[in-house]
Amino acid sequence: MAQFAELYTWQRENLKGPEFVLHDGPPYANGDLHMGHAVNKIIKDINNRSQILQGNKVHYVPGWDCHGLPIELKALQKAKKSSKNISSPVHIRQIARDFALETVANQKAAFQSWGIMADWNTCYLTLNKNYVRNQLRQFYKMYKSGLIFRALKPVYWSPSSNKAISALVWTTTPWTLVANRAICYNVNMKYSVITLSNKPNELFLIASAQIDFLENTLGVEIKKIIEFDGKELEGIKYKSLLTSETLPFLAASHVTEGKGTGLVHTAPAHGPDDFLVALKNNMTVECNVDESGRYINLGDRFDGLYVLGDGQDKVINVLEDSIIHQNVYIHSYPLDWRTKKPVIIRASQQWFIDTAALKDKALAGLDQVTLLPPSSAVQSRQGFRAQLEKRPYWCISRQRAWGVPIPVLYSGEKVIVDDGVIEKLCDLIENNDTDVWWTCDVRDLIPDDVRNKYNLKYEEVSKGNDIMDIWLDSGLSWQTLEGKRANLYSEGVDQLTGWFQASLLTSLALTGEAPYESIFVHGFVVDEKKRKMSKSIGNVIDPYTIIYGDKKQQGFGIDTLRWWVASHSTQHSQIVISKKLLEDCQIRIHNNKQNIKRSAETSQTEATPDQQILVKSFAK
Repeated sequence: MAQFAELYTWQRENLKGPEFVLHDGPPYANGDLHMGHAVNKIIKDINNRSQILQGNKVHYVPGWDCHGLPIELKALQKAKKSSKNISSPVHIRQIARDFALETVANQKAAFQSWGIMADWNTCYLTLNKNYVRNQLRQFYKMYKSGLIFRALKPVYWSPSSNKAISALVWTTTPWTLVANRAICYNVNMKYSVITLSNKPNELFLIASAQIDFLENTLGVEIKKIIEFDGKELEGIKYKSLLTSETLPFLAASHVTEGKGTGLVHTAPAHGPDDFLVALKNNMTVECNVDESGRYINLGDRFDGLYVLGDGQDKVINVLEDSIIHQNVYIHSYPLDWRTKKPVIIRASQQWFIDTAALKDKALAGLDQVTLLPPSSAVQSRQGFRAQLEKRPYWCISRQRAWGVPIPVLYSGEKVIVDDGVIEKLCDLIENNDTDVWWTCDVRDLIPDDVRNKYNLKYEEVSKGNDIMDIWLDSGLSWQTLEGKRANLYSEGVDQLTGWFQASLLTSLALTGEAPYESIFVHGFVVDEKKRKMSKSIGNVIDPYTIIYGDKKQQGFGIDTLRWWVASHSTQHSQIVISKKLLEDCQIRIHNNKQNIKRSAETSQTEATPDQQILVKSFAK
């Protein structure tokens, strides 16, 4: 495919039209290519070639996303099969790096075999030294501007719960009741004070819409004493039965009708919705569950008990006199994908980008971006806006080894993010490798002025163990354009919640403007029955098989694959591929091939030597 590399160089040196910049969204370096890759890369190539035919100079540098958990796990699985002993984060990183680089090489060769015209000599990889150094510096810029902060965050969502003097609340996770900090209600719902036929002398508060549900669930008659609007609960407080604390009722939109009591137990350390309520109301978030899943800092009554075992039983036992109803409830619950055992939801210190502070800028910036194709532009814009509007924060820390380190030092209660440390780290990376955060001593990271500034003692300082979210890695890839603004980003519809968004937010945070003028959104490849490609169904089609064939059928060739993309990939969100469609494409190519050759030959007789290079490349 030397002709395509030759064409890219030729057009950069000879075309005089305005430069057209298509920034490549980095494919993930964790496995074989699939039909989505083919659609994406060929759509970009068609666009770039059309720009060249208009006399415009194209800038297109491919890239790869190389960090993250999937690559780390695949590398570990590969090492396990070869009986290698994984002993340290540095060893894990070495294996993951080798795996990623091998994948990049394989994918790059395939892209080139598809005839993709690009600057294949200067591709960007998120694991490269310069990329990592730049990312560390941009992290500091966002931190210094106040957009990056550290706080407790629950890892997963947890349902509603039970706590009452007169409020009747429902939960499927009794172990979280020790972390209750509020009861949430909905201002737009009606609430009632009621009595139960089996407890006629007690009053309970529930949502009016849930009365019938509770009568059926409890097997009792319910008598409504008084009904009122939810907004009347504003400012009301209650006393915790476990801690005797006085705690608030808080309005929250996630409280809905349909199940439970219309009053939601809120434990900010153990659920995202609960956490958002805490952020909105400036509540302190404290986690009393350690990494092994046991209660801590709750006193002799609970400390040391496993929350999904004796701990949960203890909570139920302590609240026995206050429990109105208890039974087995079958529902969806998160399991560890490896051990197949239930996970718990606990808050831990994480790093965040304050996307709420960027929301207005992001929405205004999006209004200036053209969305393509026109047939789906309205729907794409609505989906993009909805994601930006509802996203209050972006958790950018991960507790893994394979990635860019969050460059933070800790000394007792001090959290140190300093440009002196970051610049020292960048120098070490330049002179060594990207593993130095894990291999160097803290003394190597701390310049004398930084040590004096924070009054640090080396023996009391430790390095953070977190890496950055890979969406931050790829979201900063616009920096590889070195000040140029992309005319176009082009990716699948799933990137409206991924790369398009990460790129927009980071660019606005650091430059004040969107990184792209327009984005082209394409759909997903499905089979003739419009089913998603799935190994379990057995309908996965490999681009290699389409091009070169297999034992069952002869290959169609790269021209057929490219023709199929050109003919079928931009009209619908579901891109159908089938043997019949490929055969039709092959027939069309055959019928037109002679005309194309004759046209190319005629053009050559009247062309200059420079123009002949261009024509020959298109005629291949």
